[in-house]
Amino acid sequence: EKVISINPNYYLAYFMLGNIYQDLKNYKKAINYYNKVFIYDKNNLNTMNNMGKIYFELKKYDKAINYFEKCISLNKSTKYLNNLALIELKLGEIYKSKLLLEEALTLEPNNILSHWNLMNNIPLIIKNEKQINDIRNNFKKKLNEIENLIKKNKYTKDLLLQTILSSTNFGLHYQCILDLELNKKYAS
Repeated sequence: EKVISINPNYYLAYFMLGNIYQDLKNYKKAINYYNKVFIYDKNNLNTMNNMGKIYFELKKYDKAINYFEKCISLNKSTKYLNNLALIELKLGEIYKSKLLLEEALTLEPNNILSHWNLMNNIPLIIKNEKQINDIRNNFKKKLNEIENLIKKNKYTKDLLLQTILSSTNFGLHYQCILDLELNKKYAS
């Protein structure tokens, strides 16, 4: 703030204050300072990206999408494509999310974040209805087995669930079912 009092046109000071308030989760002040950056540099990509992140945290997804799309229109980079993909995924737009992540990988084939996001969302990208039903049926079968073992007092519920969910396949199936149930478009 002292820098701003000396040179009120030095917009990087506004940007840094915006970063500080964003880190403190004081989004109202962060937005205020970021908006001051736009007075001096209306296409500041870092500021737009940070505003998108703030609106994502505030669950104002339309505003977040607008900022990330603006970033992409000015500079198509993996960072902005990944951020937009995560919002689309949050909104249940699984296919859009997948396309954005694949586009990010065409720009940077070795981008770890893009690979990570795509890998973690593979259960959501299943297209074959039979696969979805098979996974759901296997999950229900495992839950019945858990219930029977708990009734027989062979395991505590927490220990049993922890053991089963640590299994890679079952954990993946479990996550798939949860995500499918949350996304009514894919749940039966």
